[in-house]
Amino acid sequence: MDTAGGGWIVFQRRVDASVTFNRTFYEYETGFGNLTGNLWLGLHSLYMLTRQNATLRVDMMTARNFRFYAEYSHFYIDPVPLYTVHCQGYSGTAGNTLNDYPGSNRAHFDGMAFITPDNNRGSICPNFYAAGWWYDRCYSANLNGVYRNPGDNDMNSIIWYNQLVFEGSLKFVEMKLR
Repeated sequence: MDTAGGGWIVFQRRVDASVTFNRTFYEYETGFGNLTGNLWLGLHSLYMLTRQNATLRVDMMTARNFRFYAEYSHFYIDPVPLYTVHCQGYSGTAGNTLNDYPGSNRAHFDGMAFITPDNNRGSICPNFYAAGWWYDRCYSANLNGVYRNPGDNDMNSIIWYNQLVFEGSLKFVEMKLR
């Protein structure tokens, strides 16, 4: 709550492997985990909280405790059935991974529908990466991926692709809004 001036609502957190994020669309819609550990608040709650534009902040830590963040000044989620994400206005130390796909001149994350292994809309991404996410060309960030040993270089783990210092699977990630 006190990061960068406080007032944040955490909607996603990964701290260890105790909670799987390979879940159904219904589970992602309603939420799972617990408030003090691994958490997914729920797509419906996320939509309700972002009906007025919000700021998204993603805090991350590598296996060697290097911390970095990405902040987006314009963030909101469209309602059911797709829970499409809108995310622009990057600042931070992590690189604009959500919208700066290497070799592309278009937004990568902005405008994508949320998909899961059981509601994949024809994409192989959520099955291959074993998680629900706003996938496009699979991902440049996979913050709901499988929690691996921090530092493991496994593509279906928790990844922020354009990390300034790529050290494999992230040890900690927290997504929050205000």
